[in-house]
Amino acid sequence: MTSTTPLDHGAALLTLADLTSRVGLSVRTVRFWTTRGLVPPPVRRGRSGFYTPEHVARLGLIADLQEYGFTLAAIEDYLARVPDDASVEELALQRTMLAPWVSPGPGVLTRSEIAERAGRELSDEDVEVLVSLGILDPVAPSGETDEHDVPGGYRVALPQLAIGVDLLELGFPPEAARAAADVYAAHGRAIAAELHEVFRRQVWPAYRHSGAPPETLRRVVERLRPLSVAALGQAYQVAMDDQQRGSVERRAAGYRPDMAEKKASKENRDNPSLKDPELYEELREAGNSKEKAARISNAKARSDAGDGPDPSERGGKHPSYEEWTVDELRERAAELDIEGRSSMNKDDLVDALRNH
Repeated sequence: MTSTTPLDHGAALLTLADLTSRVGLSVRTVRFWTTRGLVPPPVRRGRSGFYTPEHVARLGLIADLQEYGFTLAAIEDYLARVPDDASVEELALQRTMLAPWVSPGPGVLTRSEIAERAGRELSDEDVEVLVSLGILDPVAPSGETDEHDVPGGYRVALPQLAIGVDLLELGFPPEAARAAADVYAAHGRAIAAELHEVFRRQVWPAYRHSGAPPETLRRVVERLRPLSVAALGQAYQVAMDDQQRGSVERRAAGYRPDMAEKKASKENRDNPSLKDPELYEELREAGNSKEKAARISNAKARSDAGDGPDPSERGGKHPSYEEWTVDELRERAAELDIEGRSSMNKDDLVDALRNH
């Protein structure tokens, strides 16, 4: 990275000693980051090198990335997407957006400490379920652990721990927890990416163009965090209510996929004369009567066996359409998305269906 920061004679310039004191890093560390190309070299005034507020902001961003557990490779990858000429305000936004959007837990607890709070021993499968439910979050190893603990321990969502233990007592299936975790992760990443774009394209430019200081933007983000989490929770609850209401309404209307399948199988057993049960069931699902579905499916089966003409090819016409009512023809036309069907008479509908 080359220094692209213009020398502003009105800006406060820092010596290397001033810089290390300001950011709380050693001279060796500052030089290491500079050598890696993650911090621009000092600007020159004569034979001396000086550092600007942009250097301070970039080093602060690197320190935050380290604090949030980024590896050296991850830090390099992250900063590669930050423009070399990023302003202090832009770097401040990057730091603001790095901060967690939920309050941290009580710190890292060992497995034995979690079991004590849960009031029971936790098997490996129990821990896996709690991790999948987002109640436990494994952390990287740090320090010594006893033989009953995994290295590093876990961050714990204490308000949800008792609920998770209740689910364990009720025999909540581990595979369901894993499936739910996959859904949460996939949709959570998608939502985060879209909201980040909204912020980057609409919120950030608005405050930047108004000349608002970084502190204003930081306060905006801090207030958006709890609102965003609450809004997502509310949207999820509304969607689940709608889903359950729709399921209840379908059941009240007599629709049950499992019972429909059993009913179709029973009809086949009760009617051994059916030659093509699968086609019969398709015709029944399309709204045809038992007699009509049996007649068409049997005729098709005889045609396939060489015992008669195909019902869709007799005389170049589909005789079944001639026997359908106008409502049945319009329903079929709707399934095929035929335009103008509502104003067609029976002959027009038959022609439209044959030529579709």
